Amino acid sequence: MPAELMSDEVGNHPAVGEEAGTPGRGAENPRPSGRGVVKDGNYASTMPRRLAVADTVIFLDLAWWTCLWNILRRRWHYRGGQHDDGVYDHLSVGFTWYVMGYRRRMAPQVRRLIDEHAPRATVVTLRSRQRAAAWLAQVAASNSAP
Repeated sequence: MPAELMSDEVGNHPAVGEEAGTPGRGAENPRPSGRGVVKDGNYASTMPRRLAVADTVIFLDLAWWTCLWNILRRRWHYRGGQHDDGVYDHLSVGFTWYVMGYRRRMAPQVRRLIDEHAPRATVVTLRSRQRAAAWLAQVAASNSAP
């Protein structure tokens, strides 16, 4: 299934996530979703348009320490800067606070957007990497069954 990262739509912005509630503020017209397309991203400015065409929403509700650990591992691996896939690795005090406060400040806003713009979508909330892996394995198995 094709996947489109939101960084493909809004451009690579080094300050994404720096200002709570305004990530992806440069997005004007994201490409419309097609059948079988995964739209990956957490840009509040484009979320209503993406949710309006979604039949399934997968919300990764991971603990802040899991997210920070993964950010630090990725930072160590890529040594900061811009990755080959165009993602800009930028870690600052402001972004660290954003990650640590995401569940308290941003997650409720995202849930409201989902309720408002995707009322008929199936919403899957996964709270750990293990649950995400298990859910993906279940979906893969159900799609490969004759």
